[in-house]
Amino acid sequence: MAGCDEWELSDDDENSLLISCVESYENCAVDSLKSSNVPSEIVENEEKNYQSVERQIDNNDSALLNDGKKNEKSNIVAGNTSCQQMNRILLKGSALLGLVRSGYVWVSDLSSQVWCEMQLYYYLTLPLQMPVQFEKSPAMEMGSTIHLARELSVQDFVNVPVESKEDGLGIKVLNLLSAVNTFHSNGMVVRETPIFGMPFGKNLFVVGLIDELRFDPVTYTIDLVELKTRKNRTIPNKSQKMQHRFQVMLYRKLFDDLVNGLLSKTTIGEKFAVNLGKKFNPDLLIHIVNSGFHFENLNQLLDYVLQLMQSLTCVSQTVVEYVHQDTMEPFAEEKIVYSEAELRNLFEHYADFWLGKRDPIGVDIEDAYKCQICEHADICEWRERKNQEYTQKNLNATIKYLPSNKVIK
Repeated sequence: MAGCDEWELSDDDENSLLISCVESYENCAVDSLKSSNVPSEIVENEEKNYQSVERQIDNNDSALLNDGKKNEKSNIVAGNTSCQQMNRILLKGSALLGLVRSGYVWVSDLSSQVWCEMQLYYYLTLPLQMPVQFEKSPAMEMGSTIHLARELSVQDFVNVPVESKEDGLGIKVLNLLSAVNTFHSNGMVVRETPIFGMPFGKNLFVVGLIDELRFDPVTYTIDLVELKTRKNRTIPNKSQKMQHRFQVMLYRKLFDDLVNGLLSKTTIGEKFAVNLGKKFNPDLLIHIVNSGFHFENLNQLLDYVLQLMQSLTCVSQTVVEYVHQDTMEPFAEEKIVYSEAELRNLFEHYADFWLGKRDPIGVDIEDAYKCQICEHADICEWRERKNQEYTQKNLNATIKYLPSNKVIK
């Protein structure tokens, strides 16, 4: 986006949202298995699309498995898939959720609403004559490199094909299982951990990917850390920090709800639209057995993992860590004080948009600078309406203070 560098918005994780509709997983065809040391993520990378702008659209999947050996981890990565993008069409409410999302939203969808809901709406729904061409800036490339380097420092990758939605969700849950097993074996750090849930009973299912969880086996505490890369050694502005705050608080809520046993496998099956009893594909079953388990389907896997999650403790501290892109070194961190009441109010407000209870809302006048770096400023209905409102207000003020013998022509 033009002008992003001026506002420090070229960071790996900021919400410029150069994303069009993501085709539903059901319509993605799985290609042949490809060997690579670099993970290609299907569902998990949809979350990264919205966190880091440049990641490719939802076309492969990965999972983290503990192979049962001390201090050894492996990561299952689904074979690459080929998905055609859908044209974005103008939709509102629940129709939007059903078409451009497969019945659930990503944490980064919601945190994008903190920045500008109208921007998110246009990127999701604006009709296009041809697929969007995504170009990575150097800053985006560096942000991806930093995230990948940190992930590879604690886990390896193994390719495995995905043949169904059930396989894809199974891989997510296996990633989560690996994180729990790491902590039970006194491991101290896990990264790129899938998380999901239905916060505050709002009937909006949310999926996310936690950058980092740090476990202290002595105090038995867990810290949740969100990595934000920065081109310059500067703390972001207020609006960006509000996004970061909302994002990490929502991650914490999702994680704590699993620890507290507030999510059922029935809800998971319904929201992901999967058959819990369908058997995993042979390659995935082999990896599961090699990891020391004997799960044949999501029914068995979810029963085990949801119960095991309750053996953990809730998050003790949420942290946003800022990393300099050039040196790849942390230069600042901010501890976020969690507020359940604040999160509930924000979440319910943003959820109402996805549930069709209200139209999208743009930025307030004090945040109008965001329009200067938005590619949809020229067509934004919210911006035009606000311009008209303030023009009329200024005109009314002028009329009010004109001398009685003056007439506006």
